[in-house]
Amino acid sequence: EAVWIDEDGKVVKDKKTLERIKNLKINNPTTVEVRVAASPEDNLQAIVWYIDKHGKKKRQYVYTSTHHTEKQDAKFIRCRELAKIYDPVRKAVEQDAKAGIEEAKVLHMMFLTNMRVGNGGDIKTTVKAYGATTLQARHLKVVGNTVLYRFVGKSGVLWNSRIEDATLAKALKPLLEGKEKRERIFSVRDADVNRYFRQCGDFSSRDIRPLHA
Repeated sequence: EAVWIDEDGKVVKDKKTLERIKNLKINNPTTVEVRVAASPEDNLQAIVWYIDKHGKKKRQYVYTSTHHTEKQDAKFIRCRELAKIYDPVRKAVEQDAKAGIEEAKVLHMMFLTNMRVGNGGDIKTTVKAYGATTLQARHLKVVGNTVLYRFVGKSGVLWNSRIEDATLAKALKPLLEGKEKRERIFSVRDADVNRYFRQCGDFSSRDIRPLHA
């Protein structure tokens, strides 16, 4: 059984504290280090360092159940509000994509395909994953009004499909021209896309996927 040491270097013997730590269910067999919050009132209750299947040291955050519930409630409210104005928002985004706004092109593609927005951490992982903003020229091909895409997404899931959309095809074609195979298609990042999307309301690009679930 694990022995817990407090910030003064003493063994933790308080039964309530030990019970709280037990209830966090930190049972990953590859755990190498754990730091637990001193107060049960803190939203962040523990930080866990562990070794993943690729031999890399990773970090996991353990929150209170209340914190998770509050986050889920906030996400549900945002998605509900977005659903109310979904059609006009999509049309506005499509018009901006036609006007050449790159953030709108990303969002239009996300609306059509339900792919993740992607972020800078995607291609830094051992098993590289991609999202809309991190896609490279080799991942997409435009044939007429058809966009073909093939790439590895989060959790190693292969995305291999096509979509018929004249607006998207026309928006992507100039972005692909002259690019090397491993060159990113878009110059914007996830933060730029979210900043653009917030013009429509208190939304994040992450709110799009739950609407398709």
